[in-house]
Amino acid sequence: MWLRRIKRAARVGVDDDELLQRPSKWDDPAFNASSLKAALAHTKLVDVAFFRDLAEVGEIVPRCQDVPPDAVVTLAEMEAWDDPHSIAVLVISWPWLDPDHPDALGEQLQRMAVVFRAFANEAKDCSRRVGRKCRVGVFLE
Repeated sequence: MWLRRIKRAARVGVDDDELLQRPSKWDDPAFNASSLKAALAHTKLVDVAFFRDLAEVGEIVPRCQDVPPDAVVTLAEMEAWDDPHSIAVLVISWPWLDPDHPDALGEQLQRMAVVFRAFANEAKDCSRRVGRKCRVGVFLE
């Protein structure tokens, strides 16, 4: 289901199904991210810029199913990341401060805003360098 929701043709003309099968930096033992790459077929990663924007206007993180489709990142967009020492994923775990919402007041989002801003800016610079859309995906639990 998630793959159908997030699968979009990348500007390079390769879809995420094909990218999941192709060896990439994610499969390099130095990053040890092949399991994460495989999980992308069933996991929604959200653009770091979406979280930056929420923090800047004082909003709170929506439920996963309420994230707008254009805020969902594709593998192709993350593989455009050209930093040789990292992959374009942030995995963030924070405690639920309320039984009904992980961050009902947006406090944790505000604490992470500086990180989201830095990665969003770097993704924008990366897009300019590589000539195609580069985005950093966030897995928030």
